[in-house]
Amino acid sequence: MSKEIARKLKMDVRPDKSARCLSCHSLSVSPDRRGVTFKLDDGVSCGSCHGPASNWIGTHSLEDEAYRDSLKRGMKDIRNPVVQAETCLSCHLGNHAEGEVVDHVMLAAGHPPLTFEVNAFSRKLPPHWREKRPTSEDDLPRAKLWAIGQLVTLREALRLLAADGRFSRWPEVAHFECASCHVNLTSASWRQLRPNPGRPGVPQWRFSGVSAVALQIAGNNDTLRSSLETLERGLVASPFGKTDELVADADNAAVAVEQVIKQINNTPVSSDQARSWAIDLCDLAESTAWRGHAAASQIHFGLAALLSEISPSNSNIIRELDHLADELQTEGDYDPRVFIKSIQSLRAKL
Repeated sequence: MSKEIARKLKMDVRPDKSARCLSCHSLSVSPDRRGVTFKLDDGVSCGSCHGPASNWIGTHSLEDEAYRDSLKRGMKDIRNPVVQAETCLSCHLGNHAEGEVVDHVMLAAGHPPLTFEVNAFSRKLPPHWREKRPTSEDDLPRAKLWAIGQLVTLREALRLLAADGRFSRWPEVAHFECASCHVNLTSASWRQLRPNPGRPGVPQWRFSGVSAVALQIAGNNDTLRSSLETLERGLVASPFGKTDELVADADNAAVAVEQVIKQINNTPVSSDQARSWAIDLCDLAESTAWRGHAAASQIHFGLAALLSEISPSNSNIIRELDHLADELQTEGDYDPRVFIKSIQSLRAKL
């Protein structure tokens, strides 16, 4: 696939030699910083997430003071959920400063769309750390990681949007849902049945669903709600919005999200809070499901993160979560009507 994408992009170097690809698909550092054991072929290695290791490799796995000393020596504090989410999202969403961006040109060449949720993806990694377990019903680490991940995703999406507007890369249609333009118009398409399809000709910002979830996490914070509503009004007032207003509105919304991130990161997540968020997700599912497979997957990721901690031994709920995962297994088979019914069944058991 990589060679075909490179051919369509008319790249003048092979993918395994291009910074455009290696910035995410490898630990891409300049030759003068490569140690004797460095191999570009190793791909995404330890240093990609944790930072250059020469100053702390001997102490990082120890506890307490030795671990803190490793942080002082340059290791990233991946135990901090904000740092973990930021590190993952630099590739799995994008970061202009680090040259890690999948734009519409790259998507059109065949690069897979970026769908990510930090808790779900971290659980797929080969365990190489001691898992933090809930210390009580008032401190659920996985639920907190999910909540922080949603908020950091929204903040970084806003920053990317503002950067593209600020540096004359607008409209960058990768910020909008693919199905806004690329729609199967056959009568069999479930998209023809959407109850609120929006204005014809106006693309939908693909993080509207994430913003709705973030508002629930934030407890319907008035500042955040107002800033997001202002941004989204501008995006639909005319196709792609007005660039100057768009940049200012995205910057303001990112600042509002940052305040909520600090608040959530400094507060333990209780089982009552996690259950409340799970119920909120179920209630959001009916509108979110019609946005498509990726949006529905985010609802499932969130419910799995929350309910696996507050109801780990409830076989009925685990069975419902497994059923949702099966429904989302193949994007081509996705049907929002079926998904909504399954969510309603799960909601009744909470």
